Amino acid sequence: MVVGITGTVSSGKTTALLEFKKLGAHTVNTDLIVHRLYKRASLKKKIRQVFGKGIINSRGSINRQQLGNLVFKSVQKRKKLEKLVHPVVANEIDLQLKKKKGPVAIVEVPLLYETGWKNKFDATILVASSPKVSMNRFLRNQKTRAEFEMVTGAQWPLARKMKMADFVIQNNGSRSLLKYGVVQLWGRFQNQITHLS
Repeated sequence: MVVGITGTVSSGKTTALLEFKKLGAHTVNTDLIVHRLYKRASLKKKIRQVFGKGIINSRGSINRQQLGNLVFKSVQKRKKLEKLVHPVVANEIDLQLKKKKGPVAIVEVPLLYETGWKNKFDATILVASSPKVSMNRFLRNQKTRAEFEMVTGAQWPLARKMKMADFVIQNNGSRSLLKYGVVQLWGRFQNQITHLS
């Protein structure tokens, strides 16, 4: 069973992924995959060709913040980046899933619905938090309200995501409450696997 997990900005999806891992799930974090891919010379070269040599910092690495600012402000530029990155990410996910231990894998994809990846998974989870809670978490990471609005502007509204999700974990409170939601859902997955076997 391969499950996709997503959420709005600072909703707690990565924290939920860690809780699933503690319970025994095989987990895949696409943000970490992208971070590693940006170090590949071949991909770096393609990104530089599309976005200009100014996107490479003095250390020879991709300036992720600058690249993010460009793609979050322009749908056209975001599509160009996705065209370069998504096929490589999809391939990396497949490679990691081949190493899967246990019956359940959880794959975190920040823009799961927006990129049309829902059908890649047996089920999808949405970690949901209110805009106010999400923004407060975002601001605690030394970021600005303008940045929050820029990033959320590139995502579907929460209500639209909730219609797409097979399961929703509400995360407007403490980590222990989020953990409770993860444990409850993990139990459902285990029951489902038992019935299928």
